Amino acid sequence: MRKIIFLFFLLINSLIAFSQWNSLESGTTNWLYAVYFTDVNAGYAVGQSGTILKTINGGEKWTLTESGTTMALLSICFTDSVTGYLAGGDWDKGVILKTMNAGTTWTTLLSNNRVLTSVCFTNEARGYVVGDSGTILKTIDGGTTWIALESGTTKVLWSVFFIDSINGYVVGQGGTILKTTDAGSTWSALASPTDFTLRSVFFTDDLTGYTCSVNGFILKTIDGGITWKAILTGINKTCYSIYFPDINSGYVAGGGGIILKTCNEGNTWSSLSSGTNATLYSIYFVNDTTGYAVGIYGTILKTTNGGSNFVPETHTTKPGYRIFPNPANDKINVTTEKKLQVKTIITIFNGIGEQKINKEFQNQNPFELDVSTLAKGIYLVKIQSRAGAESKKLVIQ
Repeated sequence: MRKIIFLFFLLINSLIAFSQWNSLESGTTNWLYAVYFTDVNAGYAVGQSGTILKTINGGEKWTLTESGTTMALLSICFTDSVTGYLAGGDWDKGVILKTMNAGTTWTTLLSNNRVLTSVCFTNEARGYVVGDSGTILKTIDGGTTWIALESGTTKVLWSVFFIDSINGYVVGQGGTILKTTDAGSTWSALASPTDFTLRSVFFTDDLTGYTCSVNGFILKTIDGGITWKAILTGINKTCYSIYFPDINSGYVAGGGGIILKTCNEGNTWSSLSSGTNATLYSIYFVNDTTGYAVGIYGTILKTTNGGSNFVPETHTTKPGYRIFPNPANDKINVTTEKKLQVKTIITIFNGIGEQKINKEFQNQNPFELDVSTLAKGIYLVKIQSRAGAESKKLVIQ
């Protein structure tokens, strides 16, 4: 019996070690909603409060770029290595940004009263953006001007994908699936097997496509959207992003840190160990082995073996922070045994991801924070410095 117990704990510890990852030192605790790479080295992650991160070395280091907006950036698309577009918004405002120098600077192309959720370009001039209230916008001059297209719906549209220059799909709220065969001039509603919101759409050829829903379903079509088959994944969490690097292999990222993979054209899906419980909003593969996923609290994950396991983007040693007292009611101390002569940022989030406290310390240890303004409940404390980053649970009583 003792040997069995020992082997059980050895197995558990091995699994924990296998799936462990460290938070990226991105310089932000903002949520990241989209990730995109133009080649194996150059990539971008965008998100909350106008956050734009860029890497030029395959994710080893990310730098913060000025976006010129405080609105959430929800989607990103590049037409070549230097020209890219962003779409986003907050509440009743939307924005489209463009770069022509590989993300060094960004200019605002459009600002309107609709949150814009997804952007897709079919060539250097023609592009589409979708969003709130059935919004579909089109440009034929690289974003200089945009025209509104008739979608036939007032529901939130979450994702747009074009197979070629004329055939495209949009999915959204209430199981909405739209299709165009004339470059967006007209859109037809396709029959959907669900009324659950669909968050992402991807096609691997002119007939075979996929979309994922808030209840963990994946829908597949093999006839260009005429019919869709619901595929059960065995999870009941929102699937936010779907991506296929080839016709056989595909990935889904979603709530609770889930990453699903298929190796047989989406017919069956298995769960991968992401090493995090953080919600993942976007997944992107540079090739059939190297991929990235991003999500809340500045989460960035990377795999280099086709998703067998996801590894941290940095390899720094955690300082080993400790919070006391915990539970607490008025003040807490955050300490580490290591001597830190660096700037440290401590951010506290509530259970729905709202930032409640953000404080910066320089050359201090321990760090004392006043938490008397926090209501009773469970919070996430993120401690971030050049020495590493950690997240800790805090209970306020």
